[in-house]
Amino acid sequence: MKIDGILLISTCNYGSLMSKLMKQRWSLISPGYHQTHTITTTDLNSWLKDAGFNVVRMRTFGLALKSFSKTTIPVIKQIEKVVEKTLELEIQQILKLLSPFNLGDTIYCAAKRII
Repeated sequence: MKIDGILLISTCNYGSLMSKLMKQRWSLISPGYHQTHTITTTDLNSWLKDAGFNVVRMRTFGLALKSFSKTTIPVIKQIEKVVEKTLELEIQQILKLLSPFNLGDTIYCAAKRII
């Protein structure tokens, strides 16, 4: 990459609120698919700095919620969808308050190559 080139990264945030609460049941971990699941904003920032990049912007967003059950009963599925949507809206409001702490499930990062 040329000097001043921009690198864009999107990855799971192992330091997220849901990762900490759900541990091995965190829905963004797919064994056999993800090579590593221990990336945090601190790790990514350090790796980029060591590789000659300056982080222009890094933020996290979203919380991945799993379905409550595996039911096939239509009425229960509809109720679950309403509850999940309500929880999602509430959680998004909480995330806005917590955004300085980078607790979202996904990390978005833009970094500029400086060396």
